[in-house]
Amino acid sequence: MSYLVLIRHAESTGNLQGIFQGQKDYPLSKAGQKQHDELAAQTSRHAKI
Repeated sequence: MSYLVLIRHAESTGNLQGIFQGQKDYPLSKAGQKQHDELAAQTSRHAKI
């Protein structure tokens, strides 16, 4: 069976500042880094990427 998984980006410092993003890459916020780590742990258990 195939699955389609949609994943939204983690929170960045630009998100926190309310900056419209697209021209510049902003680093992840502390919360965004936590979101990234949790997602990586979940996907590594369930899918080969």
